[in-house]
Amino acid sequence: MWDLLITLGNLMFLPSLIPTIINKHAYVPRLTSAIGFVATGVIVAGLIGEGLVASPIVLSIIGFMWLLTLVLRGEKLPDAEPGVVAEAPAQQSAD
Repeated sequence: MWDLLITLGNLMFLPSLIPTIINKHAYVPRLTSAIGFVATGVIVAGLIGEGLVASPIVLSIIGFMWLLTLVLRGEKLPDAEPGVVAEAPAQQSAD
């Protein structure tokens, strides 16, 4: 019963991480991703220790997604090429 409930709760996290991994312009600070990865690992160990089966598997997938986020989305992409100065938008006159 508890395994099913925890599994269903963890399944709700999956759709929230997928867009971040897919979007090449997404940025998540590395500290945030690292904490998510480590925390899910600790919780997985606890769930396994309690003898649960399905919820640690689903949570391991979430942990792997945090690891992907750490590796793929932990760096801000530059807005422009190095050495190129972005121009400020022109102001409209009131005339």
